[in-house]
Amino acid sequence: MAQSSLLTEVLWSLPIAVAHGATPIGPQLRRLLNLVTLTLNISPLESQAGQLLAKHSRNNQQLVTLSGSRRLFDFVHDNPQVAFYPCDWTNDTAVIRRNPKVVAINSAIQIDLTGQVCADSIGHRIYSGIGGQMDFIRGAALSPGGKPIIALPSTAAGGRVSRITFELAAGAGVVTTRGHVHWVVTEYGAVNLHGRTLRERAADLISIAHPDFRAELARDSRLIRPAA
Repeated sequence: MAQSSLLTEVLWSLPIAVAHGATPIGPQLRRLLNLVTLTLNISPLESQAGQLLAKHSRNNQQLVTLSGSRRLFDFVHDNPQVAFYPCDWTNDTAVIRRNPKVVAINSAIQIDLTGQVCADSIGHRIYSGIGGQMDFIRGAALSPGGKPIIALPSTAAGGRVSRITFELAAGAGVVTTRGHVHWVVTEYGAVNLHGRTLRERAADLISIAHPDFRAELARDSRLIRPAA
């Protein structure tokens, strides 16, 4: 992702899992012009909180919902840079796309080699809600110069399980489809799956998987075959 897209007019969907996971909060965050998220916690406030929510966006709004500590509530109290709106407005793709260069960062539990993203369940066990992932992924894709991003650590369970898998676990739900996925980011790199063939997607995702699992994924990927 070009640095300029982070430093110009950006509407950023920042889930808590990303704040604590594969995408560290860096100095660039201080210079973002606008932040929108379904749930704002203390993590993004650790880095010059007063600079995070600036005064300019195409919608002229700063939109968050709130869950966190007393420090966070003190920051929000009587802060003219923070506003609350219902999710049928904040998550409306027609509203999101009005902003140029939207960067929407969402997390995932698992992604298969074709690009199907599971973000709400571990197998049959529901882990969380789907939130606004598809709203922001689609909204960023429709935004001029936008970048829809799925960011996740490459492994789970202390490194014993790869989050990039040949196929989703039985019972896992698809939140972002392979038709809507664009950028996928782990600590090993970033790939853009949009417009790629299934085999190209598999190779791209293997390149950002944890090295301990790449050989197994490469072997399994041979089973991905286009229709005859």
